[in-house]
Amino acid sequence: MPYLVQRLLLTLLVLLATSMLAFSLTHLAGDPAAAVAGAGASPADIEAARTLYGFDQPIWQQYLTWIGRAVGGTSVARSTCACRSSKSCLNTRRSPSRSD
Repeated sequence: MPYLVQRLLLTLLVLLATSMLAFSLTHLAGDPAAAVAGAGASPADIEAARTLYGFDQPIWQQYLTWIGRAVGGTSVARSTCACRSSKSCLNTRRSPSRSD
């Protein structure tokens, strides 16, 4: 096998392994739906986040969707404020020491 083909195959293998590691880190830290929903979220809110972000899908399907978005150039991560008004999103981003 020519040297260039070997290097390209090795590069693809490294990219695949790196992407699997990066994807798996989101699941090793705990339930990603609970993290997206927030600390004070109810079980219904966590379940809604699980459905909205696709965490209710099989892990292989989540990975394929994630890698497809990464390769396709669309956003891999979604904003946690996507379903809220801009004012409530801005209020959650303020520092805790600031009061109005």
